[in-house]
Order: sequence, then structure tokens, then C-alpha cells
Amino acid sequence: MVLGASSLIGPFLLARLASEELAVQALSRKKREPIEEKGAIDWQQVNLSEPGPWRAPAGSCVISLAPLWVLEGALDSIKDCRQIIAFSSTSVETKAGSDDPHERRLVARLRRGEGTLTRFCEAVGIPWTLLRPTLIYGAGRDQNISAIAKVYGKLRFFPLAGAANGLRQPVHAEDLALAALAAYGNEAAYNRTFNLAGGETLRYREMVTRVAQAMGEAPRQIHVPTWFLSAVLAIGARVGASSYSPGLAQRMNEDLVFDDQDARRILNHRPRPFQPELPEALMRC
Repeated sequence: MVLGASSLIGPFLLARLASEELAVQALSRKKREPIEEKGAIDWQQVNLSEPGPWRAPAGSCVISLAPLWVLEGALDSIKDCRQIIAFSSTSVETKAGSDDPHERRLVARLRRGEGTLTRFCEAVGIPWTLLRPTLIYGAGRDQNISAIAKVYGKLRFFPLAGAANGLRQPVHAEDLALAALAAYGNEAAYNRTFNLAGGETLRYREMVTRVAQAMGEAPRQIHVPTWFLSAVLAIGARVGASSYSPGLAQRMNEDLVFDDQDARRILNHRPRPFQPELPEALMRC
């Protein structure tokens, strides 16, 4: 059972499951046509927040790509499964001290979701695995790397806070799908939380440069004081001209690096180096 199957990770996960010739039920709020490849992928339109009569077949494995606060509404519907693998985020750690109330609310929802899931699983005797990715990208559908490309596309330069020396570990969505599959039936992964980082650690400004080069743009960057960029983002968010948090400016100079050795050892996590994948509309050469 793949919940939230239309998410960024979904296509990569479903393709791998189909190649294993497994019967898969893929749930999404969006209506999809059934897909038949080597295995069978049966799309079902279900709102997990209000799943109604839907129930996961007894003995199935559930891989949830949905936000944890959405998964909460479906826990009673998956109580007869034999394993739950769910995605959270390293934002639980990186945004915990944010000045942005929206980001603090996100952290609270993630923490509540993690706690609710683990307590539920322990109460009904289902093994759980929580996966916490770092900055996710892939297929030009993400809201991280693609957002940087969109700024370049509009301004032909990218504003950076100070030196923008903060370290990042972008992780590809397909590598996350592989990690989820590696947790399937893996007793060493039961009742554990894993950080999932990318295969390369680079500074924020270097990550931005890599995106510009992938677009065919000159890597033009303007360094401004952190307080100034934070204020611009705050004003933009207040007037509805931007969806970026003012906290983004501060974090450009913070190291958001995580130890993923447990994932490498237990889940055979072997993430690829950072190679931006962008929407075709943003590519110039």
C-alpha cells in the first residue's frame, strides 16, 4: 500500500515496486487510471484525512509518502497491516528554533505526527520505520531546487544572505524511494528513525551555482546582509508576493548536515551526488 502516491517520491517508488512484480495499491486524492507493467498498480482515490470505509488489506505493508498529519487520520484504517514505513523530515531539527511562526507550527505538526504514529504502532503491535530526508529534489517537481531555478529565471541572478556558507545535503527522490524499499521486511529497520542525506555535502552558494549551471545561466549572485534579505522575504510573504520564509535567509549560513551512517548500514543508502533536475521550461541550453 502506497499512501500519498502522487507525491514527489511516488513515481520512483511505484516504478520500483512494479519492476518487482508485486501487487500494489496506490492511494491518492487525485483520480488516476490503473497502470499495468510487470506488476499491477491499482490506483484508488482516497482522502486519507477522511478515509471513510477504506481499509488496508490485512497483512499488507504500508509505505506512507503523505504528510504525517494527514496519515494521522488514516491510522485506524491501517491497523491490520504488518508494517508501516512513513516519511517525516529533518525539518524537525532544522526549523525548531525558527523565528517564523509558520515554520514552528510545521515542526510541531511533524513532532506530533511522529509521536502519534509510533504510539499507535506500539499499541497495536505493528513495526514502524520513520525516514527523515534532508533537502529533497528530483524530476523538476520539488519545491526546493526548482524554487531556486525559478528565482534565477525571473531575476537572472540569485540574492544570497551574507557568504551563504551553510552546508547542505540535497537528496534525490529516487534515492528516498530505494531507502523505503530497503526498510520493507527489514527487521533491523523496525521501530527506528533514519536520517536520509544526499551523496554530496556542499555550501548553499555552491548549490545555487550548480542550479544556474544546469539551467545554462551564468551563476550571477548578489550577496546582501542577512537582515536585509530576511526583511525583504518577510514583506513579500506579508503582501502575498512570496511564499518564502524569512528564516530562509538566516539558514543560508547554517550547516544543515545530518549523520546518515545508520541508513547506509541498515538500508544500504547510497545516495547520488547532487545533479539538479529542473522543469524543461526553466532550461536554457
